[in-house]
Amino acid sequence: MRKALSLCFLICVGLSAQQIPPPTDLPSQPFFIKQTWYIGGSGSWDSVTMDPSAGLLYIAHGSQVQVVDVHSGSLAGSITGFQEARSIALDDTGQVGYVSDGEAGEVKAFNRRTFDVTGTVHTGAQPSALVYEPQSGLLFAICPNATIRGLHSRQAGSGRNGGSATGRGENHRNGAQQTAAARPTSVIIVINTQPLEKVAQILVSGTLGLAAADTRGQVYVTVKDRNEIARLDASSLRARLRWLLSGEEQTQASAQAAEQRPGDAWHVDEPLTLDWSRSAHPSPSDEGHMRLFPVGPGCVDPQGMAVDSNDMRLFAACRNMKLIVLNTGTGEIVASIPTGPGIDAVGYDQERGLIFLASGSGDGSLSILSQQVPDIYAVVQNLPTRRQARSLAVDPQTGAVYLVTEYLGLDLAASGGIGDMRTKPVEGSFQVLKIGN
Repeated sequence: MRKALSLCFLICVGLSAQQIPPPTDLPSQPFFIKQTWYIGGSGSWDSVTMDPSAGLLYIAHGSQVQVVDVHSGSLAGSITGFQEARSIALDDTGQVGYVSDGEAGEVKAFNRRTFDVTGTVHTGAQPSALVYEPQSGLLFAICPNATIRGLHSRQAGSGRNGGSATGRGENHRNGAQQTAAARPTSVIIVINTQPLEKVAQILVSGTLGLAAADTRGQVYVTVKDRNEIARLDASSLRARLRWLLSGEEQTQASAQAAEQRPGDAWHVDEPLTLDWSRSAHPSPSDEGHMRLFPVGPGCVDPQGMAVDSNDMRLFAACRNMKLIVLNTGTGEIVASIPTGPGIDAVGYDQERGLIFLASGSGDGSLSILSQQVPDIYAVVQNLPTRRQARSLAVDPQTGAVYLVTEYLGLDLAASGGIGDMRTKPVEGSFQVLKIGN
């Protein structure tokens, strides 16, 4: 008995030493779980996305996307027909949404009024994270660890049948692809939304993770195995793709002319391939479209991410129990904040200057940080939530935070006795937690 107590004491002490620092200034109105809505459903879940103008919460849950009315806490509908829904992105018109289907290798568009699927894009790889960039009207689907073989399209060059995207010859490109095949390579699928079609795929070294966009035309993607953040200039990339697709001579005048063309000038018979996977960093001709910001060793394996567009700051949760704050203009790390283990998602409330960290894989808590000035942050509250409450969305209008999770029970049929106890989801326990103050 003494040995058991001693072991428990050592474990508890070790875990407590890894927790987020205690709050420095408790808010006058602390956050708490205001409501729990049981919406049911089965299968694993991925991202949640908030539509603040419509008061709807979209949840990628197994073979469907569940749509919850946050005013009533009830299901407003569902979007079906997926093998595995992973991520949801909403356009800036309030009319269309998009869902990545990882197992099917597709991105589907849907009507946000009727929840009907209105279009499908075949990605040629398994898309995970999905982000819509409003200034360019482009949709970016992130396909981690994609296979170069089987991604059929023509190489981009000076014309329709020119050299590679970086201006190198065919022999060099073939050799580079053989070398790239030996290391992790991800693909960023570029989709034009008007009309809906795949216009390009970008091969990138490393294993890509989550993605987010700011209001300045930039898209950010975590490169997990290289401890980097990739920044894509969506507007610049859009202009380049348009004159590549036009087949005209690569001059500044032709690029500007292509940029002024109507949307139907985007139509292509076969999407382009921009191969940026040859080395750890883009070539000089590609750096205007993508830059890589190293964050290690201070941040190992960046996970959840959120962007402060006004102050040009990016918040990234790292597996080595840190939250780093990155200057999105220079790539400089301006702050590093200790966290607890298992931070899966990061949310940011621009209006109130609050950062939310969901620890669903750790102790099941929500940590709230206050952004006092752009580079000074303080933990104001650590709120116990639920185990597995790892997906997060913030309503910028009300300040409410939404998490999803489910209960686990013992699976006696699959368990092999004491020491081999297994769990399974409790039927009907899938739930939304509404958190506010």
